[in-house]
Amino acid sequence: MTSQPLSLNALLAQLPTPLFDPDPLLQCVENLDQSQGLAILSQLITLYLTDAPTYRDQVHQGIADEDENLLRKAAHALKSSSCSIGAAGLGKMCEAMEKNAIAKRFAVASLQKGKFEKTFDESIKILTQFSQTLPQSVLPYGAD
Repeated sequence: MTSQPLSLNALLAQLPTPLFDPDPLLQCVENLDQSQGLAILSQLITLYLTDAPTYRDQVHQGIADEDENLLRKAAHALKSSSCSIGAAGLGKMCEAMEKNAIAKRFAVASLQKGKFEKTFDESIKILTQFSQTLPQSVLPYGAD
């Protein structure tokens, strides 16, 4: 007897809170059928997992160099993409880093770096594991 595939809502409900808020992902795919929604979700997660480490590295570099512009831009980009993918906890950490950059509080940003890194690592781990729960038959959009 074959088990029924999990619905998109059931898959997203597996993401732990408060680190994740599934609403942005649900809103993104709500008007699509199940297979389209899963394909787009898979693509979004893949893109995020590819780009996020670059922004993380730029946040670290901005803190190390006390470069307000680099820290602000990297934190803002990572905040936006994290919130869009539902990684609310990381989005909040990035918002704090962005505010530190604007206020040129590099010492504060440096003190928050450990918590930022831990939240980043947890978010990436959770999203990687979650992406592995998506049906294998679903190809990312445009991969056919």
